[in-house]
Amino acid sequence: LGNQHQFDTKIVANGVPQPTVPNDLAIAPDVSVEIIYFVQGLQIGQNTVDFDLTNVDGQGDDDMPGNDTGSITFAINPNGFPVQLFFSPNQNPEQSHWEVWDEQNNVVASGGPYPEPFGFYAEQLCLEKDKCYVFHLFDSAGDGMDGGIVDIFSPFGGSYWTYMGGNFGTEITAPFCTQELCAGFLVDAKVECPAPNNGKLTALPINGTAPFQFSLNGLDFQPDPVFSNLSSGFYTLLCVDANGCSAEKLVELCPVSAAAEPSQLRSLKISPNPTSGMANIELPALEGEQSLVCQVFDLKGQLVQTARLVRWDNTLRGMVILDNQPAGTYFLRVKGLVRPLTAKLVKK
Repeated sequence: LGNQHQFDTKIVANGVPQPTVPNDLAIAPDVSVEIIYFVQGLQIGQNTVDFDLTNVDGQGDDDMPGNDTGSITFAINPNGFPVQLFFSPNQNPEQSHWEVWDEQNNVVASGGPYPEPFGFYAEQLCLEKDKCYVFHLFDSAGDGMDGGIVDIFSPFGGSYWTYMGGNFGTEITAPFCTQELCAGFLVDAKVECPAPNNGKLTALPINGTAPFQFSLNGLDFQPDPVFSNLSSGFYTLLCVDANGCSAEKLVELCPVSAAAEPSQLRSLKISPNPTSGMANIELPALEGEQSLVCQVFDLKGQLVQTARLVRWDNTLRGMVILDNQPAGTYFLRVKGLVRPLTAKLVKK
């Protein structure tokens, strides 16, 4: 009744039928949902999986079965290196497509044209580790993909290449190598306390790729590593390098006395992380604490969302929804605490 529907899914993997899967879920009109199936019998190398939706709402065979089936062919490489590709075309999506070439100029991955103007499309590439490739972005009209976005990044952190618009003509290329961009990237801090409420903190990046951007407690990022005129307390120092890799460090600045320290050290729990859109937030509640506000910032330091954490039993709980935000790294900061609490959230 209403938006509740039942149907069966028949799956054939590499020519071998799987057990039929019954489904019962709510689907609103003109809305798509993601359903996860467990498929057996896959193998190293090339695979083909066929799907067939049958017996919708108990009505038996469909009079128009053409839109009930689907098929996907893919390869499984146990030694592959995952690379994420985020692609958003401009107002003319039919004009743009992309390819990835290896060192022998073989096309190892491709995509597009995509159907929706300004749509959001996520692709996962399976490449070889420690190899170099060239990404090719084509535009058939010869005026680039101005207004579109492309981001090639590592699920382990860091961006290999980003296109944020501009007229490149018919083609633009971007070489990149499949390396763990953020391995060994850390940030330290030098603290100076010449007088009360006049503390000074200097960020010290370790490894990483310049130029760097720095922030305290998730506020606006700046290229200057020095923060002055600071009060005593705890600060979360964030550092982002040119590849989009991030590092953070909790710094205690100019402690006054043991009594000024927070009575209980807490940390934010975020799950799932990485997420495809929604993530749950949990924080142990202190005595008398009923609610807190959590802010979400992007890598540019822009506030993209505010969530409310409400107490349930002994835990403050809330949720952030990044469905309308691009893939990438986001920082969460809880307001109104003696010791600022921050955490990092990755959207796939």
